[in-house]
Amino acid sequence: MFEHNIILRPKFELSSITLIKDFVKSGLGIGYLPNELVKNELSSGELIQIPISLEIPTRNIGIITDKETPINHAAKKLIEIIMDDIK
Repeated sequence: MFEHNIILRPKFELSSITLIKDFVKSGLGIGYLPNELVKNELSSGELIQIPISLEIPTRNIGIITDKETPINHAAKKLIEIIMDDIK
């Protein structure tokens, strides 16, 4: 964003998709969500999409588990999917 002279100074950082959409609908800012998560709101006109051509920054993730608690099947499958996706 710096190459476009845009400096973001967020007052709120939300981790709930529902809260992000509610804040945007209430005029309290902008949100950055995948299209799949707002397709209903976009088709109904509740939200509008602003096309951007900026590259999405990469993110690092970590997987942690409790060594004393066995990992269930669903968690093992999720770890497998994530590991396959990052290869």
